[in-house]
Amino acid sequence: METEKCLFPNCPRPGSYVRGLCPSHYQTASRLVSQKKTTWNEMEAKGIVGSPKVHTPSQKAADYFLGKKP
Repeated sequence: METEKCLFPNCPRPGSYVRGLCPSHYQTASRLVSQKKTTWNEMEAKGIVGSPKVHTPSQKAADYFLGKKP
């Protein structure tokens, strides 16, 4: 788990999750994007959200979820 703070100013929540935001602030930003009030690229260019991180599951986790036995 990440130990960074949310990028939202003065947010006390530990752990940055998606795009450097805590779940609550990510949900707010995501809602604004879905309402076409802004875009992820615009917010990223302003430095108020981080870039998306591509998560690749470990082979062990992938095998588990695909029903393959160890």
